[in-house]
Amino acid sequence: MLGNELSNIGDIENVLAQLEACQDSVDAALVQSDFKVVTDLNEARNSLLYLAMSNKIKPSCDTDVKRLANLKIRSELSITSIKERMKSLGVNTGRHKRALIGYRNGV
Repeated sequence: MLGNELSNIGDIENVLAQLEACQDSVDAALVQSDFKVVTDLNEARNSLLYLAMSNKIKPSCDTDVKRLANLKIRSELSITSIKERMKSLGVNTGRHKRALIGYRNGV
């Protein structure tokens, strides 16, 4: 999915397309409560954002800014959903990431 394309981020259009694909996959994984996939995708998304910033790729028009804003909203909704699910499982607030990483690692 993203792994092969991370080294070829190119321009803002490619970055946005990859971020949108990543968020679509996060949303699908959340529907299935597949937290391992969610945490893996979060790492991929963070790597993509880091590479884009390192290569000084920035939005070039209002459409790009709107797409980024939409992605931010979707990402925040995903985080809220994960926190709510973790709370319902009895995970203490503030320890969600550690719990998800433990879940992924089979701890």
